[in-house]
Amino acid sequence: MFKGISKYLTEKTKDIVFTQLKEGKEIVVSDYVINSSFSIPLLTKDILDKVKGSQDDNINVVSMVNAMIKVLGINPKFKHADKYREFLLKFDPNIGNKILKNGLYYASKELYIESIIHMISAYSFLEDDLNVLYNYAKLCDQMSEKSQDDKEIMNDFLEEAKEVFNYIMERYPEFPDSYYFLGFYYAMDNEYNKAKEFFKISIRKGIDDDKKRKIVEIIKDIEDKAQFEIGSNLIMNERFQEGLEKLLPLEEFHNDWWNLLFFIGVAHRHLNKFEEAIKYFTRTLEYNSGHADTLNELAICSLSVGRTKDAKKAYDEALKMKPNNHELLCNMGIVYLNENNLKEAEKYLMLAKKAKNDDEIVNAWILKLNEMKNDEYQQ
Repeated sequence: MFKGISKYLTEKTKDIVFTQLKEGKEIVVSDYVINSSFSIPLLTKDILDKVKGSQDDNINVVSMVNAMIKVLGINPKFKHADKYREFLLKFDPNIGNKILKNGLYYASKELYIESIIHMISAYSFLEDDLNVLYNYAKLCDQMSEKSQDDKEIMNDFLEEAKEVFNYIMERYPEFPDSYYFLGFYYAMDNEYNKAKEFFKISIRKGIDDDKKRKIVEIIKDIEDKAQFEIGSNLIMNERFQEGLEKLLPLEEFHNDWWNLLFFIGVAHRHLNKFEEAIKYFTRTLEYNSGHADTLNELAICSLSVGRTKDAKKAYDEALKMKPNNHELLCNMGIVYLNENNLKEAEKYLMLAKKAKNDDEIVNAWILKLNEMKNDEYQQ
């Protein structure tokens, strides 16, 4: 925990300056002696106030305490971290809960980075306290949502939230909210059946009524996506008829899901229903015209029913998107072999071999090409 987002906290070090007492000087705070060997952190804004004359020249204990809290939140492994923890516990044995409370205050003001720093600092004292872990994970989730315009920041905070919610689930298996949030994350990753499972667990564990209502609405929305996940997995595992039985009922309500149309087409192609497959691949391209795999499938079907012109057109479009794809190059070579255009076939098969020298299928078609060239020569 904490490592994945640490780079977003370090900029807050500008809010802290360090000073030391002169040799021989010391101050005592709550029976803790601070001497010249102690690196004293202070908040930058308080130093500026002192320069402006709005504070006296003495060490501001409150500023020092707040700065120590911030240092522990920005970098819990700071070289003086143990000394700061020791001092803060002397200053206030209940310091961990007070830091947590301040962190929640910053969260209420949507000062998420400041709040996250306080949660990490609170962890230094309260460790695996559920309130600390849960609020920290929620804050990371909120930062992720807030940062949607920057994918790197969004993903870093999202991964941190996932890690902590998973940790909470292991540490506090009866706590329902971790399952609730993880359900959302699985849904975001298109793992709809797993999302449903986690949502249902959160209900069983006693999630509050507001979240339960949201879950009911979400489950309705992802039921069909879960069905699609099952059907597409069946097709990818070559259980084509079973996959179709799962996917075809979805078409009535989701005839604009290009990936649904694509997998139905794939199943039809493998069941040798080429004309039906062509219809679905054509419709897929209406919603996702730049999908090279669909163009490849469409070309295979077109070639299977003798429409070499359509096959070439589809491969031309696919190769514009993936010019070095050995499978597409090989398949274009096969189209020309079917037309007995050995010169063009050789061109594409050699390009395919260059793209992937050890591909067995490419090498097999090159052997076929050489046989055809020998037959032509002997004639």
